[in-house]
Amino acid sequence: MEADRIGVMLMAAAGYDPAEAPKFQEKHGDARDDFLTSTHPSGKKRAKALREDQVMKKAKYLYDQARARTNPGVRFRIWPNVKN
Repeated sequence: MEADRIGVMLMAAAGYDPAEAPKFQEKHGDARDDFLTSTHPSGKKRAKALREDQVMKKAKYLYDQARARTNPGVRFRIWPNVKN
């Protein structure tokens, strides 16, 4: 599930809404592939892990930063605890 967390961070940093990742896992995460289902957690478990507060807070921060970069009228901070 670490790969899912890394994936959602990359997705958010690229400007895609991280709130969609858990929805995707619930919908598509339980494919009927014997190899996949025997080696991966269920889609529901993966979605639950992605919805954890610490994961979504980081992802939302990255998403907001990416959105600010695409909208020049919005200022963003490079480091969350440092004022520009």
